[in-house]
Amino acid sequence: MEEQYEYIMVFTPYHPYHHLSFYCYDKSVYGNLSVGTAISTTMGYGIIVKKNIPEDKLPNIDIYDIGGLASEKITKQIKKEWWDTVLTIHNFLQEQQK
Repeated sequence: MEEQYEYIMVFTPYHPYHHLSFYCYDKSVYGNLSVGTAISTTMGYGIIVKKNIPEDKLPNIDIYDIGGLASEKITKQIKKEWWDTVLTIHNFLQEQQK
């Protein structure tokens, strides 16, 4: 099966210094992941906050593959502790852009 990489921005709330990072994943392995999906990364667990980032819009840094999907327990924990906050910030920023 041919590799189909998609670049994503991930919010990693448990990392002590970096909270937004860029990653990629192979859609032929994981399917089409949506915003809000909890995943395992090199910086710990995180939530996808932006999808379909074009290669020419990526920062000039190393981009790593995700480590896999988070377990159901981790997914529930992240969504309980962080998802409402992420949505509040997102909505605020959307209003500021109008």
